[in-house]
Amino acid sequence: MERIPTGITGLDTILAGGFLKPSTVLVVGLAGSGKTTFTIQSLFTSAAKGEKSLYVTASSETIAMINHYMSAYSFFDPTFYEKELIIFADISSLVEENYLRIVPYIQTLIEKHDPSRIVLDPLTGMTYDLDEKEKRKFLRTLFTNIKGWNTFTIITEEMTHDQVKSSLVGYMADGIIELGIMETEEEVLRYLQIPKMRGTHHTMIKQHMEMGPDGLTVTGQLFGGRY
Repeated sequence: MERIPTGITGLDTILAGGFLKPSTVLVVGLAGSGKTTFTIQSLFTSAAKGEKSLYVTASSETIAMINHYMSAYSFFDPTFYEKELIIFADISSLVEENYLRIVPYIQTLIEKHDPSRIVLDPLTGMTYDLDEKEKRKFLRTLFTNIKGWNTFTIITEEMTHDQVKSSLVGYMADGIIELGIMETEEEVLRYLQIPKMRGTHHTMIKQHMEMGPDGLTVTGQLFGGRY
C-alpha cells in the first residue's frame, strides 16, 4: 500500500503522510459542515499533480452549481475537465430508475477512465428511497466492488456522531472523518475529527478547521472550543 496526499492543508501531518491507497474513507457531517468542499479540494489538489479522479454525485445540486460554488477557491481550475483529470458523473437519474444499476455503471466509468481517486457524494442521495434490507444489499455490493477497484475512495454521508458509530457504512469503511461546527459563547468554530483510520496512527482529538480562499485548512487541536 502507498500513501497519497489528502489535499487538505494540515491533514497529512495528522495521518502520517496522507491516505492509504487502496482504502475507503467515509466523510460525514451535517449539511454545511464542508463535506463536498473536502472532496472537491482533494480531487483538484491531486489533479494539479497529474492524478486522474472520478467524482460521482447523486446530489440534488447539479454539477454546474457545484462548480459555481467551488470556483471561489484558489484550487479550482476548470482546465482539469478539459484534460480529463477530473471526470464528473451525475447518477441521479439512475437512482430514480433502478438503484441496482448504480454500481455496474460506476464500474464501467472506472474501466473507461482508470481513476486513481473516486468520490461518491453523497451516499444519502443513492440510498434515500431504499428500505433497510435494500440499503444493506446495496452497501455490501458497493463495498465488494470497491475492493476490486484498487483506488482511494471517499464516500460522503450526512450523519451525526452517534449515527456513525452504529452504521453499517461506518463499520465497512477503512476510515472515518467527521466534520462539524461547534458554537461557543464567543465564536463559531469548524472542526475535524478522525475516530477511525485503519493502518494509521492518529490522534482522535478534535482539530480546528478553517474554510478560506484556499479551501479547508486544519490548523491544530481544539480544546474546549479553543485551539
